[in-house]
Amino acid sequence: MTATLSTADRTFSEPGLATGAPDTVHEPVLYGEAGTVPGGEAAEAGARISDYLADCAGLARAAFAEAPVDPAPPLDPVEAILGVLLRHEFNHQSRGRVAHLLPGLRQRLQAQVQRAAPIPFFMSYNGGYHATTRPDFSRPLGFEAGIAELLFLHMIARLKRRLAAVYPPGMVYHIVLNNGVADWVNDIPTARTEAYARALEGMAAALGAAGQVRLLVQSHLGDFAARMRQVPIAPAAEIDPATHHNIERFLGRPCTAAEARLRLARYAPAESAWWQELRGIVDAAGGIRLLQVASADFLSFRPFPGAATRAQTGQVGFRLQGGKPVPMLITTATFAGAGVVPVPVRWPLSLAWPDSAAA
Repeated sequence: MTATLSTADRTFSEPGLATGAPDTVHEPVLYGEAGTVPGGEAAEAGARISDYLADCAGLARAAFAEAPVDPAPPLDPVEAILGVLLRHEFNHQSRGRVAHLLPGLRQRLQAQVQRAAPIPFFMSYNGGYHATTRPDFSRPLGFEAGIAELLFLHMIARLKRRLAAVYPPGMVYHIVLNNGVADWVNDIPTARTEAYARALEGMAAALGAAGQVRLLVQSHLGDFAARMRQVPIAPAAEIDPATHHNIERFLGRPCTAAEARLRLARYAPAESAWWQELRGIVDAAGGIRLLQVASADFLSFRPFPGAATRAQTGQVGFRLQGGKPVPMLITTATFAGAGVVPVPVRWPLSLAWPDSAAA
């Protein structure tokens, strides 16, 4: 397998990577470096995806290893940092839609620049797991740190490299896991989401990101469920079929309308309570919060190339466009509009094997 960093660079620079007409979607089936990968029609697609993942891991490892340089300082480092954050490579919101956020961002960045301190980012990533991708729930919830997490760390590495070119103190990127909300709303076992957090932390370390990428795990801050049990919550009066199905995806099983109404009613108060706690942490650090989706209150950050969605709602698959792998999200809806084909893909050498992957 040949890892050429320019391939990943070119792919990441193209707009609209996660879009395209419904067609064949390649769903990776992971194999270890020493495993025997089967042949057949899917083998070529799998080889291309394997090379792409190796490229991404290589670029990430190189970027995290790069020592700070001392380039010619920009005339206005705050504007230079904002310019990086607003690049289409990282942010999928238009400049007009985030214009009202810029004064507050400038103020926070200026405080860090004056101290020549790393910029602290806090990215709300997931609850420590992925929703099922199968409409019939035949595939369980995903608790492994796998392709989605590798591509997310790759995106963080690219941000690190871009920022270092204009601001040598760089950044510290906090990945926020709201697994306390997942426990309270959907009864997702904390032991499993904390294991996911350790696996993600281990992947970051294997890429050389220790110290540059840190995990903020909600369950490490206290018993969120005990706190929420003091909040009176009445079940939602009604629920539409799409919302009902979305709740089932994150449960990983069917549920009654009554159960769905109760879990829906829990969600908003839980998220609000968690944000109050998280805001104190972000503010104390003088940090900047990032979201995967567009928001009137925060900048967006793509969790994988071309993404404008929450990666936890499914798993990353690929389309081939011009022979190049293009990441996209496989969800329960994907199976209704595209042909999903499993393809054998090698997991990059030197990264820990995802616990739930089958070889």
